[in-house]
Amino acid sequence: MGSFLDRLLGRKPEEPVLVLEYAEVPQWLDRQQIEVRNELIGQTAAPRAAIAHSVDEARDRVNQLRSVEIDEQTPPKLKRVVETSLQPFVRAMDITLSRHFSSDPIEFYNDAVEVLKGCMKHMKGQGKYIAAVLPGEMKEIRESIGVIGTEVNTMTKEISRSERIMGQLGDARAAYRALEEAAGEHRAKQEQWELIWKDIANDETRLKTISGKISEIESEESYRAVEELQTRVNALEKEQMVLRDLYHTLVSTTGGVLRRAAYAAERQGNQESARRIQKVMQMLDQPMNHGGDILIRSVDAILPEIEAMVDENSIVLKNKSELHLFSGDSSLIEELGNICDRYAKARDEINVSNAQIAHSESRSAMEDLKQRKETIQEKHQGDIGRMEAYEEEIDAIMASIPQLGEDLKDRIATIFGETTRLELRGLPFSGEIMSPES
Repeated sequence: MGSFLDRLLGRKPEEPVLVLEYAEVPQWLDRQQIEVRNELIGQTAAPRAAIAHSVDEARDRVNQLRSVEIDEQTPPKLKRVVETSLQPFVRAMDITLSRHFSSDPIEFYNDAVEVLKGCMKHMKGQGKYIAAVLPGEMKEIRESIGVIGTEVNTMTKEISRSERIMGQLGDARAAYRALEEAAGEHRAKQEQWELIWKDIANDETRLKTISGKISEIESEESYRAVEELQTRVNALEKEQMVLRDLYHTLVSTTGGVLRRAAYAAERQGNQESARRIQKVMQMLDQPMNHGGDILIRSVDAILPEIEAMVDENSIVLKNKSELHLFSGDSSLIEELGNICDRYAKARDEINVSNAQIAHSESRSAMEDLKQRKETIQEKHQGDIGRMEAYEEEIDAIMASIPQLGEDLKDRIATIFGETTRLELRGLPFSGEIMSPES
């Protein structure tokens, strides 16, 4: 009654709906594959039986040719050809027709195709000469082979249909695997993200604890004293840099006068004087290898000779700086002594202060804490970068999962065509990334 009213009122019957849970897809595909295979076995049972019977029949008919007698009325030339080719033909056909057939429909079909191709090859080769002499016998063989060909064509339709559905099932399996791989990759990356998230939280706690300990040490009087020493050391090191620049300028000016003096002494034949002046020049070039007192005495010892050369005009002072240093009022000795003395005092104070700093327990503890803090901060920054990279990868996977789900749905729906509506439930999909505490 319902269908009559539907036709009367023009209403279309609802499409059958296949409701399938995502987790059931592999088992469902397995069942479909078994059903297709069983259906193929049933649909090909008759053709396979007919082919097997025709193959046996053809083999029997071929083997009967082994004892056949050729009509004496056959032209001699043709008779010789047939006698020559008959036994090779029988052996070749017997080998082809003795093929073992598999119980699997598709393998049976492939075997049958090979048997058919082999028989047709032999029939078109040696068989055509034999048919001219033994037409009745060869006609019977052709009839058996014809049955094989007819049944192979029948199987071809069923095999093609089965392979088409098997291909669709394979496509659906591939779509399911792609979705499973995406979902699995999402879970793996989410787990890695959560591990990093925990590391970041732990590191932040450790950094907070270390910062607290640093603040405690900074408030200690012993540490503040060491910091003041360090500040003093830094200032003295800057002073040393200034003194080195002053020394370099002084040595540069002095060196020019001494080189001319050494050359004048050599020119006058006073090799001893030239040697003493050159030795002082070498000492001035490497001031850190000599004590300040030794350097001052060495320079002071050659000044009378230099002043005498100036008075004799053996050398000429070229500028105000040279005139200032070698004017005879000990300006060079005073300035050189002042620089060396200040440098030596700064060096000694730095050494003493650095020794005190090195033996400071609070300073050592502070350096250890700062090193640990720097190491954790570097790891912390690296973890943040890794976590952000995972977030981008997870977002990309989440964006792909809905389309992969639709692809799976389409693949399964294709198996049923347009007559069945598919409702696929329970597809894997993850929303926003959740922290371990969520």
